[in-house]
Amino acid sequence: MAAVIISLVAAYGFSRNRNFKGRGVLLMLVICTQLFPFVILITPLYSLFLHLGLIDNPVSLVISYTAMNLPFAIYLLLGYLDTIPQDLDEAAKLDGASTLQIIFKVILPIAWPGLVTVAVNAFVSAWDEFLFALTLMTSDEKKTVPVGLAGFFGEYTTQWNLVMTASVITTLPTLILFMFLQRKLASDLAAGAVKL
Repeated sequence: MAAVIISLVAAYGFSRNRNFKGRGVLLMLVICTQLFPFVILITPLYSLFLHLGLIDNPVSLVISYTAMNLPFAIYLLLGYLDTIPQDLDEAAKLDGASTLQIIFKVILPIAWPGLVTVAVNAFVSAWDEFLFALTLMTSDEKKTVPVGLAGFFGEYTTQWNLVMTASVITTLPTLILFMFLQRKLASDLAAGAVKL
């Protein structure tokens, strides 16, 4: 959720302020963060979270997953917000709305299909992530689903029936979310396509 809100505000700033100095450099820096594998961040993040006392704390995963998802989310929402006319912003400003009111009361209802796409991508990315969860969570009760699923594989033997059952169960939340959102998105987009 943090990645969705931060990326919405950042993408709105990039979309509506095209002439500020450094916009191109900042966008290039955002896209350059996607060039490097996130594995290289394990050691510095572990050291930072250890210093802050956040090892084995879910907050460390929230911060890590938010940082990993932000660049893609910003670029995805930037393309989506560029299609929304700026006349809506100007009309809201004339009515006395602040920038945050414009974002959350005017732009948000229009841009929700893009936000849903970003939210689903962030959820699936966090749900499937293994390495950060394995490194940052040390106690068994705080391990994430993929790390817990890896525990089903033994050193000498593996009970495949348990592995398959656990795999199906861990797939269900993502599948249910996708099925619900796909139907909702398709019906709303179709309804919006025929309105005049």
